[in-house]
Amino acid sequence: MNTGNGKRIIGRKELFAGLGILLFFVFGFLLRVPDVLEQSAQSNGYSGHSAMVVLAGLIWAICWWASGIIPDWCTALLLQGIFIAVAKIPFASAFGAFSKSTLWLMIGTFCIAAAISKTGLLRRISLNLMKLFPPNFRGQTLALLVVGAVCGPLMPSSTAKALLGGKLAYSNADLLEYEHNSRGRVGLFMAAWTGFYLIEPMFMSSSFMAYSMIGSLPEGHSEISWGQWFVAMLPWSIMMLVGMYFVIKLLYNPKEQRAFSAEYIRGECRALGKMGRQEKITAIILCICLAFWILEKRTGISAGLVALMGGMLCFATGVLERREISTSINWGFTLFVGVVLNMGDIFISVGISNWLLHLFDPILTRINSPVLLVILFFSITVAMRFLLSSQTAVLALLTGVFSTVALATGMHPFIAGLVIYTAIPVCILYFQNPSYLATIQSMDGTVEHSYTVKGHVLYLLVALSACLLSIPYWQLLGYQK
Repeated sequence: MNTGNGKRIIGRKELFAGLGILLFFVFGFLLRVPDVLEQSAQSNGYSGHSAMVVLAGLIWAICWWASGIIPDWCTALLLQGIFIAVAKIPFASAFGAFSKSTLWLMIGTFCIAAAISKTGLLRRISLNLMKLFPPNFRGQTLALLVVGAVCGPLMPSSTAKALLGGKLAYSNADLLEYEHNSRGRVGLFMAAWTGFYLIEPMFMSSSFMAYSMIGSLPEGHSEISWGQWFVAMLPWSIMMLVGMYFVIKLLYNPKEQRAFSAEYIRGECRALGKMGRQEKITAIILCICLAFWILEKRTGISAGLVALMGGMLCFATGVLERREISTSINWGFTLFVGVVLNMGDIFISVGISNWLLHLFDPILTRINSPVLLVILFFSITVAMRFLLSSQTAVLALLTGVFSTVALATGMHPFIAGLVIYTAIPVCILYFQNPSYLATIQSMDGTVEHSYTVKGHVLYLLVALSACLLSIPYWQLLGYQK
């Protein structure tokens, strides 16, 4: 950063980068290894120094992810290099996540998402559903919530879906002649943001982050199918849709009720024309994949294999061209997730998980209620998101850490991961969520972030309340003692 007289001062990026390096050397080489950590590491065949280097490396990575001084995936790969070279973690263990089905599930769904986006299938489905609702504020608010939720499992690309929802909200707000930053316009935007993004935890296939959360669960607890996820999140999803509808109505319901001609949406549907060959093929592939994901427990066929075959068919049938393999898959994100997914296993292998459990023990003895545990997980996640903008990093890291805590208190790690996932989308501050930035920009400057803050705060309250009210249901399903 330069001052007016040409002198350079340290900026936020450089500050965090330097802090990360400093903390790495302090934790990795200067601080004494705690006795419990030494014992835990030695019981697993590692030294206490190796465990401290892993912990120091994670602290360094968090600082560098927060600074954004280099791409997230570069930091993640450097982190694994530190683990291998300094902490003496075997190469196969450091990159073990690349052999798990979760990562290949993501790669396959990247291809399917690219095909859906390319053919315009999601827009066709969205418009045909929206014409079923009244063409006024309340009707279109409900439409954006419901249509977004229904389209959720059809495409795991969060940003692509949110952008579509933003464009639909923008066109509807124009049709209703709502002014810039008016209650009605902001309300329609929040309905789109909620339906097409915030409600994503409803389905496993709604977002790539869901796969990273599943992959971060400890071995023996990560065999969660599409159907099990949906059943577990059903009460939460219903409460969120109903709760956010009334939140939007309370905060943004315009004083003057207007309506536009229902013929507009019908005209948009007709303008799409008949489904072309590629769109039909994509729809068939998507339906087949969804069927196998839902029936995974019955068929015994891995969801990762289904996604890979679906992605391959997109190329084999010509929906995607050969050269699109480089653009259909976000390789940087894939490398990043492949590294972060393995953090939980590394923590366990070097004894950090047992050490953390020992540290948390005084707290856990007082937290004998799942209600307090859910509040704790949710609150820490929200706090972490103010420090670290990478949602995937926060989700994977906290799921790995809190899984140990959850198991010690009789909670299934899957539920801990779900609670963390519901708190991840927080965007009270403008820069906290990249998908939100893209979505609000799709409103072409007609909605400013400051007008949406109340809606985001109430989302967190509704999401936490829905988690708390779901506890008896989760106990009934056997996820909580």
